[in-house]
Amino acid sequence: MQYIGLSLAAPVVINDATNLWYNAPQIQHYVGEHDRTYFTSVSAEGKASIQYLDNRDGTRSQPVLIKSWPRPDDHSSAALLVIPKGPQRGKILLVYSLHTSTLYGKLSKSPESIEDWGEEFVIHQSATYPQLFFTSDNKIICFFRDSTISQGDISFAEINQDMDLASLQTRKLILAPKNKTVYYIAEQHGNIIGIAWDYFDQITKTHQSVFYAQSDTRRILWKDIHGKFVADLSKMTPIYTAKEGQVRVWDVAFTAESKPVLGLVEFDVEGAVGEVDCCDKSTYLSRAKIIANGSVEDLGDIAMRYYSSGLFIDRTHSDLVYLIRRNDELDRYSRSAQLSCLLSLDAKFLARPRTSEDALDQLFLLSMDRYVSYTEYRTKTLILNQNDLGNCH
Repeated sequence: MQYIGLSLAAPVVINDATNLWYNAPQIQHYVGEHDRTYFTSVSAEGKASIQYLDNRDGTRSQPVLIKSWPRPDDHSSAALLVIPKGPQRGKILLVYSLHTSTLYGKLSKSPESIEDWGEEFVIHQSATYPQLFFTSDNKIICFFRDSTISQGDISFAEINQDMDLASLQTRKLILAPKNKTVYYIAEQHGNIIGIAWDYFDQITKTHQSVFYAQSDTRRILWKDIHGKFVADLSKMTPIYTAKEGQVRVWDVAFTAESKPVLGLVEFDVEGAVGEVDCCDKSTYLSRAKIIANGSVEDLGDIAMRYYSSGLFIDRTHSDLVYLIRRNDELDRYSRSAQLSCLLSLDAKFLARPRTSEDALDQLFLLSMDRYVSYTEYRTKTLILNQNDLGNCH
């Protein structure tokens, strides 16, 4: 236990580690023979690792090396999935790539083990941003940004539990327009996948519009946020466009009634990656927003530095709760209570809060001591329990 400018003590699980919010999930709680929370990260030396926290006695494992990359890059952190049922139940699947490079997979040889792994296999030749899901029809779904032909399309692969790669099917989902690159976040609700994305314009260097679509239960047909089926997702109309400033889609969630909710941040200027130290840069006026039932709702203005990390949507509350990451504090918003501060940090943290899907009282935060670019950073990784967070005012 160690204090790091927090209003409470929190375990520093790794002293030099980060991950990328697009590569998801990176933390998962699983109860089998053990009760553990598994998480992945990548160091500033380019070493991608996996660890676990034992929820019964509070101990944590040493990092186990997944891959040693030839150069540091936070895009190289691994997505993980503890398979919840079927013949591979309890085994851990890791999917990872160097930024826009070969997408690899690796499956643990035995359940709940991070020590012994099967042979590394190839999922795709040129990809980044892997996101993993396990559907109720026992399919493993891997979304990724596909850079085989264009600057970046969105594809997904369906992997059978027997890991028969000969039967692996990959489908193109969103084709990037000319001179644009896709950024996306996906979320699962039963057999339905919801995906929100935007296009980065390489000429104007801006992110302007947010798009959303969700699959049918077979993940073959897709419809818009109003339930209308769409033949070509690449030609969809955006559900939100920033008139003054830029936007990023940061999270997607479903309510208990299967309704999609999106969180985003619109900000006036985006700091250019690699040009300046984020924490010495002046703040930008940012506006936090949610999109629910197809309409946009403002959460209010927030001051952020550099590269805003947006919202986390908590699905466990009937009165939807949103956690807003500011420069040096985490705020909670709900329709009834509005904004209330949860904690303060002396060191700025950049990445959005991470949670375990099966243990939503547990927040996974990255405390950023220094972050110049995705190839130059020194960070501390913390695990905090939401129930223990005090009011920082």
